[in-house]
Amino acid sequence: MLNGTRDSDMATLSRCNHTIMTTGTFSWWAAYLTAGDVVYYKDWPRPNSELDKQMFKQDYFLKNWLPLA
Repeated sequence: MLNGTRDSDMATLSRCNHTIMTTGTFSWWAAYLTAGDVVYYKDWPRPNSELDKQMFKQDYFLKNWLPLA
C-alpha cells in the first residue's frame, strides 16, 4: 500500500471484496478477515516437502477458499 502502516494496510485489505493471497501470514490474515472470495496457491507448500509433511492444509486453508493451480 502507498505510504501506509501495517495497521492501515491490514484494515484496507480486510475490507476488500476478494483476496488473492500469497503464502505469507499477512495475506492469510487479510484473507481470513475479508468477507469475499479467497484464492490461494494450491501447491504450497511444495508437495512432499518437509513443511508439507508437517502441516495439515485443512487447518490453514478454509473450506470455502478456492485453490489455484
